[in-house]
Amino acid sequence: MADAGELVIYQNNQDLNGIKVTPLLGTFVVFLSEELPHEVPHEVLPASRDRNSVAGWYCVNSSIFSKVAPPI
Repeated sequence: MADAGELVIYQNNQDLNGIKVTPLLGTFVVFLSEELPHEVPHEVLPASRDRNSVAGWYCVNSSIFSKVAPPI
């Protein structure tokens, strides 16, 4: 892509090539990013123009007695 800024998702920490996802309007990528063994090594390559993205986290409340886990 001319403006660069691709998301690169690697299969593991030894993977040198990865899969490049071009930042196109309407592109949606979802993956587990930090919990082992599901950790997904990834990076965003430098872009030649402004690049917007939205990151979010989903947490499952595994507590009992209606208390939020982990406490905020």
